[in-house]
Amino acid sequence: MVNLYDEKNNRMNFRILIGPRGRNRGLGTEATQLIIDYIFTSTQLDQLTLSVFDFNPRARKVYEKVGFVEESIVVNDLEYEGEWIDSINMKLTREEWVKIAKRQEE
Repeated sequence: MVNLYDEKNNRMNFRILIGPRGRNRGLGTEATQLIIDYIFTSTQLDQLTLSVFDFNPRARKVYEKVGFVEESIVVNDLEYEGEWIDSINMKLTREEWVKIAKRQEE
């Protein structure tokens, strides 16, 4: 899902949830790639952003695999089971998406 349109910067936020039964099958990577490809081919958005909590390295790996890069870290963003968890903010620009798509075609 994409939400939170930022008109000034022509970007939106990306979110996805893969439940426990869908894990370890590549569904998260495939769904993320399909959505991102659709967004950048069907809209004029310049950038997608997202946040992933530090306790979710699986999701972060998926995002990095499809081209998202770390932009910043919000330290102690969430208290979870008595521990403070950092949030990693990531982005994928249209320019980088185009480069990745061209490499995949070669």
